[in-house]
Amino acid sequence: MLSCHKLGERFIDPALGDVLSRRTPRYVLNMILNPDKMVKRHPEAKKLLTEYLAPMAQQNLSPDDARAVLEYIRSAGSTGTASPAGR
Repeated sequence: MLSCHKLGERFIDPALGDVLSRRTPRYVLNMILNPDKMVKRHPEAKKLLTEYLAPMAQQNLSPDDARAVLEYIRSAGSTGTASPAGR
């Protein structure tokens, strides 16, 4: 995740620290689990691809692992560790 995203600032792809204020948990889980389908079907995912020019890589995570990533993002964003210096 941190090879393309940072929590508190744009990197190769969007910052994730506040992603849950911009997107629903369902959207985030779908992007983690099904990035190719999302880019083909979801207008916001299509828009992100045109803005960042880097497609979300398929992580091959299980649904439980994807939920753990979502919870990590949620906790990092809510604890303030999503500052620009936070990783």
